[in-house]
Amino acid sequence: MPLGDRLHRLAVRGCLIAVIAIGGAALSPVSQPSPPAERLEEQRHNTSEPDERAPQQPKDVGIAGVGAPATKPASEGESRKSENEWAQYAAYFKKEDSIAQWLMMLASLAATGISLWAVCLLRDTLKATRHTIRVAARANEVATAANKAAYASVAVTQDTAIRQLRAYIVVETASDGVVEVGQHVRVPMKLRNLGQTPAKNAAIASNLIVRGLPYPLARQHQEAGPETVSDGRPRLSIYPGLDQVSPRESDFILEKKTFDAIRNGMAAVFLSGIVIYDDIYDQERETRFRFEFSGEECFQTGRMRVSREGNGVT
Repeated sequence: MPLGDRLHRLAVRGCLIAVIAIGGAALSPVSQPSPPAERLEEQRHNTSEPDERAPQQPKDVGIAGVGAPATKPASEGESRKSENEWAQYAAYFKKEDSIAQWLMMLASLAATGISLWAVCLLRDTLKATRHTIRVAARANEVATAANKAAYASVAVTQDTAIRQLRAYIVVETASDGVVEVGQHVRVPMKLRNLGQTPAKNAAIASNLIVRGLPYPLARQHQEAGPETVSDGRPRLSIYPGLDQVSPRESDFILEKKTFDAIRNGMAAVFLSGIVIYDDIYDQERETRFRFEFSGEECFQTGRMRVSREGNGVT
């Protein structure tokens, strides 16, 4: 039952309780106080004894044939009858008092019972209200969890759409590089977009060096620092299916000793760098790459191989 209906019924019952109590007080007869014992005794004495101030008849002198006959005294039955009448009168008033008291007591008991009933109804109403509040709080928690799940689902859907449509720039090397004694090391590098939308404002920064093996990335960063793209770099757009060729050339000439170390796998030519660009959602992305040229296998294929560290796309 709704809370408003319960409160309305409770108010109506309270009004009924008040009406019953007021009606019981108005309809109950006013109790008449019983005559005091002294007053009853005085009235009975007045009825049984003649008034001394009233004129009295002359008494019979007891002479035969002379004077009026003597007054006959009151009989015992009449005296007892008068006493019974006063007793009935007193009992009548006591009986009337008892009926009024019983009516008032019954009205009080009825009002008390109705009040207890109203208290029980109020208790049930409070219980129902607390239960409704708990149910509403639980429903609110469920709704909040559902909203969070919906937002998470929307976020996942949006993220999935972004991942499917965004640009992905990867770096590849060609097989026509130059690693020869007495010449600059040249590596043809291609930027390829594997996504479905163009990459905007793309710029590249790279580093081409020769180092002895092993040469971990952390050591390279410690010596030269990670590659960064300066603001003065030219920017370009890279479209899906249209590769951008960007050859790199060293600023040193390869010596015979260094060449032999590269061929024997004791040293390597490292090409590392970073490409930054914006996708169609105007979010900045970056691609880090690191290649190495070392060993007989690279000389046979003419390609640089991907290093084990230093590569990633965000």
